[in-house]
Amino acid sequence: MKFLVVHNTYTEITGEDLLIQIFNASLREQGHFEVIEYCRDSKSFHGLPLLKKIRQLIQGNLPFYVPRDFRDLLERERPDIALIHNTIPLINPWILVTLKQRGIPVLASIYNYRLLCPRGTCVRNEKFCDLCYRWTPIWAVFFNCLGKYTYSLIYAYRYSLQRYLLKTITAFICSVKYRTELLQTYLPYHTVYFLTHYIGIDPALMASTAPRQNHILFAGRFVHDKGVRIVLECARRMPHIPFKLYGEGPLAGMCRHFIATHHLKNVELHPWAPHHENLKNLRDAKIFLFPSVYREFGRVLCEAMLLKTPVVVARNAVSLTIIRPHENGFLFDPNDITSLIDVLEKIWYDEPLLGRVAEQAHNEVRHYNNAHFCIRQVQDICTKVYQKKSTSIVH
Repeated sequence: MKFLVVHNTYTEITGEDLLIQIFNASLREQGHFEVIEYCRDSKSFHGLPLLKKIRQLIQGNLPFYVPRDFRDLLERERPDIALIHNTIPLINPWILVTLKQRGIPVLASIYNYRLLCPRGTCVRNEKFCDLCYRWTPIWAVFFNCLGKYTYSLIYAYRYSLQRYLLKTITAFICSVKYRTELLQTYLPYHTVYFLTHYIGIDPALMASTAPRQNHILFAGRFVHDKGVRIVLECARRMPHIPFKLYGEGPLAGMCRHFIATHHLKNVELHPWAPHHENLKNLRDAKIFLFPSVYREFGRVLCEAMLLKTPVVVARNAVSLTIIRPHENGFLFDPNDITSLIDVLEKIWYDEPLLGRVAEQAHNEVRHYNNAHFCIRQVQDICTKVYQKKSTSIVH
């Protein structure tokens, strides 16, 4: 079976990008699929001259426009099924129409809330927001949800185009059960399949018995939704505990300014390292802090649990369905910094508790973190999609 994978990578490397890389490799190695990739790179886009940027943005967002290289690829490779990841901002979503016209079933993977929200988070003022879905995407412009009115307008437009093209999607796949169920309520006329993604980690690293370093680790994009401000404020109030922050993003300057202004000697700021180094850093930490304020259960959190690093997670609708306090992790109220401090003070010196909780989390995640299991799920989904296609042809 020929699998066409479509993805627009992000400006900074994300868990989604890494998952897709591993997923493509698993399709080839475990499922014996022939994988054809159609990709665009946002990072290289930012280095282009202004006129080329404008040209690429127009080509990526112009209605009815399908790039010649995409049409040539379809003609040359003739894929059996297409898997669409992220298309914003450089891949024109009108390619979905072309795929439908050619009778190619389309699976769309869901890693965020882009189907409900132009920003992809469904968060406004740290609260769940679905105004754009229930009413109109003009709300994203009115509230300037992307931080700049130009960006808010562009993303509101993309969201509207995406909503219009929903009819071209055969089915959706999602790796978070809460999000799967939520999307089924918002999109009752579409099929949403749950797929457990495989997270590849070196077994030797998972089995390592090397002593852990005495610090709390944060790893993620330096943006408000990921809770980086929460980490810094917590570090300021807990000068006796070392913190290490790994990542990149628009709030990197704010982080450096905060550390310098408050003379924080217990905080180290580091850029993203290659993935294998990030995994080692995650394995070496005493505690992993995941303070994201929007409803997600990120890849890096699963990696920490697999590496037996105890996790402290912001309480939200998703984490409440996965984390059982003092059994496989710890929860805190992201709106109350004192809640986080209390949790860390109670567990920092309790080595037996940390070890027991980390072991339980590892066993639970390892149970379904299996490449063979992931690809079997993909094969089952493909079978159902083709059965649906055959039924629609008969009718």
